[in-house]
Amino acid sequence: MKRIIVLAFAVIASLGSAFSQPMAVNTQPAGAAKEIKWHSLQEALKMAASSPKKIFIDVYTDWCGWCKRMDATTFKDPMVIDYMNKYFIAVKFNSEKEDTITYKGKLYIKQPDSKVNDLAIFFLNSKMSYPTTVYLNENADLIQPIPGYREATEMGMFLTYIGADMARWITWENYQPVYKIIKDAN
Repeated sequence: MKRIIVLAFAVIASLGSAFSQPMAVNTQPAGAAKEIKWHSLQEALKMAASSPKKIFIDVYTDWCGWCKRMDATTFKDPMVIDYMNKYFIAVKFNSEKEDTITYKGKLYIKQPDSKVNDLAIFFLNSKMSYPTTVYLNENADLIQPIPGYREATEMGMFLTYIGADMARWITWENYQPVYKIIKDAN
C-alpha cells in the first residue's frame, strides 16, 4: 500500500498544476455569481468540435428528487464549479425531452411508446437511473456513465480522475485514497 501511495504521489507531482489547480482556482472576479455554465448537448458537441474538451452530461428528469438535490448542493460547490467550467463542457440532459438529437451522425428521438429519449438509453446503457453523470472524451466518445447522487467531494474525485486523465497512471481503487489525502492537504 505504501508503494502505491508513493507511486500515486509521483504521478500527481508529474502532472503539476493539472491536478492541484482546480482545487483552488477562482476564475471569476471577486463578488461575481459563480455557477456552472450549462449547455445543450448540441451546443456542447459544436463547442468540442472547435475547441476539444471533455463533455460532462447530467442526465436527469423533472420528477427526480435526487437530481434536484444535486443541482442545489453538489453543482453549487465552488470546487465543482471551478473544475467543471475549466475542464469540461457541462450539459444538462432531460432524458424525457421529446427533442430529436443528432449524436455521432445518428438521430435519436423519444419513441411514442417510450418515456425517455433513445439517446438517454444509449448513454445509460439501458440502465435508467437518475441522476446519472455521463462523461464523453474530447472526441465526444462515451467514456462511461456513473449513476447516482454524488456529494461535492465525491463529484470532485470523479471530475479530477476523468478530467485529468488519471486512469492512464493509476487505477480508480488506488486513486481514491490519494485524492482524499491531497484534498485534505489543500
